[in-house]
Amino acid sequence: MQVTKEQQVIQLKQAKPAEAPTVTADEATATVTVTPKGDVDKVKVTFTPTNGTEETTIEIAKEDGVWKDKSNTPGVSVDGTSGVVTLDHTVAKDNTPVKAVATKGNSDASEAGTASDPAKQAKPAEAPTVTADEATATVTVTPKGDVDKVKVTYTPTNGTEETTIEIAKEDGVWKDKSNTPGVSVDGTSGVVTLDHTVAKDTTPVKAVATKGNSDASEAGTASDPVKPNVNTPASKTVVANPTALTKAETDAIKAKVEAVNSGSKVVVDEKGNATVTTPKGKTAVIPAADLTKKEATAEEPKAGDDVVNPASKTVVANPTALTKEETDAIKAKVEAVNPGSKSSRR
Repeated sequence: MQVTKEQQVIQLKQAKPAEAPTVTADEATATVTVTPKGDVDKVKVTFTPTNGTEETTIEIAKEDGVWKDKSNTPGVSVDGTSGVVTLDHTVAKDNTPVKAVATKGNSDASEAGTASDPAKQAKPAEAPTVTADEATATVTVTPKGDVDKVKVTYTPTNGTEETTIEIAKEDGVWKDKSNTPGVSVDGTSGVVTLDHTVAKDTTPVKAVATKGNSDASEAGTASDPVKPNVNTPASKTVVANPTALTKAETDAIKAKVEAVNSGSKVVVDEKGNATVTTPKGKTAVIPAADLTKKEATAEEPKAGDDVVNPASKTVVANPTALTKEETDAIKAKVEAVNPGSKSSRR
């Protein structure tokens, strides 16, 4: 069949794309991204599969304004708007080249962008050791083997949902990246200690470890121990310098704490924090904020105390067995000097 001049169609050759796709390796996640440049509509990515020996090529194309992976390759994701292609750590063999070229219509391929597929670190063989200490109501997390990051998950004391903190080894020193109150870290060993203020009683404390870009280890876990029940004195002690208490001030705090925690051993530090060890050997810390006050607060309505004692005592017939009228009278006096508070008879 003879084609007439009117039927002839001249196909114009598209110009070769000026820029190669940008190919970037991310060591932290062991991924490679390919970013198309300029007005192109097709990208070909060539790599050696993880378990292969020969290179393979996949095609990413823009159809009806949306970028798609024509081969639906496992481990490859494509941003439909930007055309950015991400190869996760399962796609290409470690330390082999990942190359990409782009075209526009029938153009010749652009120059190739290239990067080396980053090595994926091995998953740590051992989970961190998580240990609950009933005596001190603390939990310790000990990293095992050559790891450089530990994530600890727990339910906060006054919370309902789990939270996670990250402990990382930087320049040879372990640090708590979140600076969580009540959490201490041994800079050399990486041992993490959660004191009794951190996690909710009897809830699980879990920890996993990683090395570089490795997958997380199995989880170590322990149940947060029940905190010892210690009492806080109703009246605080006036101190001149809250950061450096005198011996007389620490002795006064010690006496008040011992008075409401019969049989317990009490140690008060120079900042006014009291460590109470119960007769059963359990330990808790009463923070200085609950035990000390400045002179200026003495003029406040409650004189700087959380609870105010009535000025006059109630006369009772038998101190070991009060009547309802006597306990009601005490209750009324306590509530009168502590507006908005509730008191109960026992």
